[in-house]
Amino acid sequence: MGELASPIDVIVVSYQYSRWLPACLDGIARQTLAPRRVLVSDDQSPGEEGQRFRELAARFPWADFVQNERNLGAVAHMRLRVGQAEATYYLLLSADDALIDPDFLRDAVAYLDANPDVVAAFGYFQQVDADGQVIKPASVAARDTWTRWP
Repeated sequence: MGELASPIDVIVVSYQYSRWLPACLDGIARQTLAPRRVLVSDDQSPGEEGQRFRELAARFPWADFVQNERNLGAVAHMRLRVGQAEATYYLLLSADDALIDPDFLRDAVAYLDANPDVVAAFGYFQQVDADGQVIKPASVAARDTWTRWP
């Protein structure tokens, strides 16, 4: 997983999401700036979905997998896990299928370090089908730079 250690935790929240978790975790593993910690949290997905989640823990031993004792709902689930973050500086809260750009974490940390007045960074994305074709046009033009919101 990644080349450099970082001051960033990645928290992936999941509810009936296990079929996309392998791609998400593969994307995290390909980052050139390795997160200090990866926490994957399931909000008590029912039945086979919950079982698949537990089986993924064996495939990704570098990530910490936890399951809530009861379903908390999306907002309470995120609040619980953010409250447990151990990151020195940064936190990535994700339910993304993958981090395609292997330099995303490195670039986000560099941007945040260089701009102490910025408190959040997120990536540009497009939905694509299984063949890699864009499903719908992006709402924002692709950029080579970061966009700042006041």
